[in-house]
Amino acid sequence: MKRIADWLPLLGPLLITSLENAFSLSESMTARGYHSRTKSPSGLGVTFPIIIATFFIFSGWILRLYDYPSGISISLYLISALTIAVTIFLGNRKIKITHYHKEDWRMTDIILSAVLVGISFIWFLLQTTGSLPSVSYSPYPALSLPVIQLSGIMLSTAVILPVFFTDK
Repeated sequence: MKRIADWLPLLGPLLITSLENAFSLSESMTARGYHSRTKSPSGLGVTFPIIIATFFIFSGWILRLYDYPSGISISLYLISALTIAVTIFLGNRKIKITHYHKEDWRMTDIILSAVLVGISFIWFLLQTTGSLPSVSYSPYPALSLPVIQLSGIMLSTAVILPVFFTDK
C-alpha cells in the first residue's frame, strides 16, 4: 500500500458508500424540515477554506506515503486542522439557528412521573422476589424427559404380533 493505485480499490467503495449515506441523510433532514428557505450568507467563505484544508490533509498523506520528512506532513495536518477549526467557528456565526421553546413541567407532569417511578419500583421489587411469576414469559420450554405411556407402546407393538405367529 505504498502507491495511490494500491488504495483505489478501497477508496472507491468507501467514497460511494459515504456519498449515498450523505444523500440519504440530507433527504431525510429535508423531509423533517431541517433546511433553510433562504440562501446561507456564508457561501464560498466557508466552502473554499474547507476544500483547501482537505487538499492539505491529502497532500500531507501523500507526502507520508512517499517517505518525505514527517515534519512537512505534520505541519500540513496542523495547518488544515487550524483552518477547519477557524472556518467552522467563524462560519457558525453567520448561520441562523432555530431555537425551540423549552417545555415547562406542570404539576400533573411531576405527579405522573412520580407515579410511573413508583410503579416501576414496585414491579422491580415483585419481580426480583419472585412474587410475580405471571409477568415473566420465556418462549423456550423447560427441558424435560418425554412422558412414556405403556399403553401406547403396547398398542403400537400389537400390530406386529401376527408376524411372529404365522408359519412361513
